[in-house]
Amino acid sequence: MKTYCFKLYKAKRNRKLHKVINIAGIIYNHCIALHKRYYRLFKNLLISISFKNI
Repeated sequence: MKTYCFKLYKAKRNRKLHKVINIAGIIYNHCIALHKRYYRLFKNLLISISFKNI
């Protein structure tokens, strides 16, 4: 996995990119919260294979 570090300045042309990055972060944090909640309730890990059966 590669990660990159960029400085996004507040400019009009970066407005849509900034929104997309914020939404992606919210979705990522929500998925982490779901995994934590699932483990806390069922004491079992949630794996991605179970999503394919739905």
